[in-house]
Amino acid sequence: MNSKKEDIYELNFGQLIEEKSGVIEENQNVFNAKVNVAVSIGNTTETIKNILDLKEGSIIKLSKNVDEKLDIYANDRLFAYGESIITNEKLSVRLSKIEDSDVN
Repeated sequence: MNSKKEDIYELNFGQLIEEKSGVIEENQNVFNAKVNVAVSIGNTTETIKNILDLKEGSIIKLSKNVDEKLDIYANDRLFAYGESIITNEKLSVRLSKIEDSDVN
């Protein structure tokens, strides 16, 4: 048995003070990040010959009908649908349906 005397100290903790978590403050930079938003009115597939034959006044038929909702993308990811409107003489989109977010 070891007869060496050990020093024993009593720990005294001061009152715990609740501090604000820095998580929200740290994430503020994420909320300020710029995201590219694009609206698609439709698409089509053409041959290279047809593309080369295009001139001013040519008409390209798109896949969507006039009454169909527009696709709205955030950073190339479909997130909503909407309809075109005019606000202050600018083409705009009114959201009519937001896709369920899938983080995975």
